Amino acid sequence: MAGEKQSFGQRLKTNDNGVLYVVFGVFTAVLSPLILPLGLVTVFCGVNLYQKEDRLIAGGLLAVAGAITVGVWFSLMLGV
Repeated sequence: MAGEKQSFGQRLKTNDNGVLYVVFGVFTAVLSPLILPLGLVTVFCGVNLYQKEDRLIAGGLLAVAGAITVGVWFSLMLGV
């Protein structure tokens, strides 16, 4: 249906070109220094962008940023 508007839920399901992975990845990357599990979400979003959506630069940057914050968290927990 050409002129029909999609609801927010329908737009979330389509995920055109990995836009949701980018939005959630950037959002969680900003908050991941404060909350540990968000770094893992950032890595997940980056890997999905890299593998499924063929967005190599954005996916790689998000995955590396998430991995760095997770590494920093673990090093702080171990007292290094």
